[in-house]
Amino acid sequence: MPMVPTFQGNIPRVRDTGGSGMVSAQPVTPRTDYAAVMREAMKPIHDTANAVSEALKINHARTVKAESDDADNRAMAVADQLMYDPENGYMAKQGKNAMEAYQSTMENLKAEFDKIVGGLQPATRDAVASRIADRYQSALRQATQWNARQTQAYHEESLLSHKASLNQSVGNNYGNEEFIAKTWASIQQDNEALAKYKGLSEEGKKLLNQESYDELIAARYAGWAQDDATGAYAHFITHSEELSPQVRQKISNALLAQSQDSFAMMMAMQEVQYDDKGKVKNLSWMDNPLASTGIAAVDAMPKEKRLATVLKARQYRNSFVSVSESEFDSSIKNQYAKLRLGQPQEQYTKDDFIRRYGPVKGEKEYSTYLSNYAQNSAYWTFGELPDQDIYSALKAFKPDPKSPDFTAEQQKNYEALVKSADEIVRERKKDPAQFAIDRGMYGFERIDVKNEAQLFQGLKNRSDSLSQMKDQWDLKNPRILSTDEQKELTEYISQIEPAKQLEFIRKLGAATGREGGEVLAAQMSDKYGLALTLDLDNFAGSENSAFYYLTGSQAIEEGQPKVKDIETNKTDGRPEYIESLNGLFDDPDLRTNVADTVTGVAAGILVSGKTSSMRTAFRQAEKLVIGDVYEFRGRKIFTRNGRSDANVRERIFSLRNKLKNKKENVVQLPNKQKLTGEQFARELATAQLRNSPDDNKFYVISGSGVVYDLQGNPFVIDIGG
Repeated sequence: MPMVPTFQGNIPRVRDTGGSGMVSAQPVTPRTDYAAVMREAMKPIHDTANAVSEALKINHARTVKAESDDADNRAMAVADQLMYDPENGYMAKQGKNAMEAYQSTMENLKAEFDKIVGGLQPATRDAVASRIADRYQSALRQATQWNARQTQAYHEESLLSHKASLNQSVGNNYGNEEFIAKTWASIQQDNEALAKYKGLSEEGKKLLNQESYDELIAARYAGWAQDDATGAYAHFITHSEELSPQVRQKISNALLAQSQDSFAMMMAMQEVQYDDKGKVKNLSWMDNPLASTGIAAVDAMPKEKRLATVLKARQYRNSFVSVSESEFDSSIKNQYAKLRLGQPQEQYTKDDFIRRYGPVKGEKEYSTYLSNYAQNSAYWTFGELPDQDIYSALKAFKPDPKSPDFTAEQQKNYEALVKSADEIVRERKKDPAQFAIDRGMYGFERIDVKNEAQLFQGLKNRSDSLSQMKDQWDLKNPRILSTDEQKELTEYISQIEPAKQLEFIRKLGAATGREGGEVLAAQMSDKYGLALTLDLDNFAGSENSAFYYLTGSQAIEEGQPKVKDIETNKTDGRPEYIESLNGLFDDPDLRTNVADTVTGVAAGILVSGKTSSMRTAFRQAEKLVIGDVYEFRGRKIFTRNGRSDANVRERIFSLRNKLKNKKENVVQLPNKQKLTGEQFARELATAQLRNSPDDNKFYVISGSGVVYDLQGNPFVIDIGG
């Protein structure tokens, strides 16, 4: 704080702080007889004889005193402002500011004092000039002392600031030994100057240099630790001998606090080495915390710090192994998934497995991986092949156990291929349409059944390639729609107005054609599928059985009066009306479906008003659904499209004449016994027949089975139509 002067007897005085360099303004020694002038000015006027001249003299003296006091007051006010003002006075300035303001302040003070003195009349100037001059000298001495102290303080501050900057530069260049050496030399030069300013002894200089070196090295490792705490500590433990003990300990503690986790991480991530038995041999610290870690900096840590680091490394190691194996397993599963989609994947190596599991478990896991890799690769490859080509490939891949090159690994990989082939064949048969959609095979694309244009075009496209799919995939029950598409189609038809359902079903039949329509009808296996079957089966001149079935089924569901007495039990129907079905079908499920269909058509006939007789309605329905039923050699058969049992007899007669002279085998019985043409001709004379799934085609019954041709297919008698 600036020293604010006080005034005693018109003499400004400043309190000495005991260390500020400020001293009291000294009493002024008059150079004229100022006291005599003052006494003269205070005299009473006694001499009346010289009253006028005496009065003038006394008044003049009094004026000089007043002007002198005023000038001295103004001089002190200027000094107060320039020297002692709390905000801007010179004595309020410190350091560099005081140094730079010294000359200008003294010049301003001198100029202001000269201005005051110069404006006085000669007598007043002579009376007060010396006093103002002495005030200036007193202020000059005080300012000079203050300037000297603040200049030194500024120089010291500059040296310390320079040292701090140098320390910071070392923190940014911690790895540059040459730079650090030059920086230390510069700091030592600054310390020489600082020691002179402070008047330090040789011992004081030594302490100053030690303190500066400690600060420099602390700054170096502080900067280093921000980038690489482990590297900083590893370097520190072999380069800290010149530090003072306390600072050495402080830096060590700081670096350890920053680097312990990193060292623990380094230990946890060490590459594992195994012995011949698959046991870890280079991580003994996992079991014994005092064993060497293989990292010199860790082994050199204080015992308690080293133990804490090892324990942390154990935690990390256990966590990493668990996460690593989990990530590795996940990566392998992703590989398998991509292989199944036909995306080639780079195989992991045996070393990848040994690194994670060790030699023993790693070898075993790697063998399993190769087998699974082959299986999932083959899944896509086999999926693109016809069944016959798959079986041919398996035959080619099958290893020969008698071969000198045979290995268990070959057999394991072959078994993986067999699994993949079995999976492909199984999926194709389960939902062939979905399989084709997923693979983009045979032109199959996902169909939006609510988009009728897309639906009908999609069914047409699929119908065109259905036969090829059936043959190449050896499908006994082909599918033209995926399971999901079929469910969506059934739901869509159910929402169509009943009167328009037949129109929509006919469009399905027109899009698919006969073969595709039969596949679709069989796949739907509901009333809409039956309606499609009936519509496809309408023979020339027949009535619309599909229409009757849909309207009749709807009427039964709604309980309309005309059909309320119809028994809708799908197994028995109305026995008195469908007795002609008895003995016609060996398969009870088939008989149930036919009975349901006949019942629905009969209901439709009743609702349409074509007849009011239930028996008549059922007879007409049987003819529309089944055809003409005949007793033939003790067993019922039925014909369609105008054919009759006479056509059956004619065909058998013609066939017998064709076969009766053949001596070679032409058929085989269910027990695999082969018959010549001559023998089979005799069998045909009395053999019973059974309707095949196709219209007007019959199987020949033998015992509990049917007769087969030499290729293993049922022998068929076709009456045409």
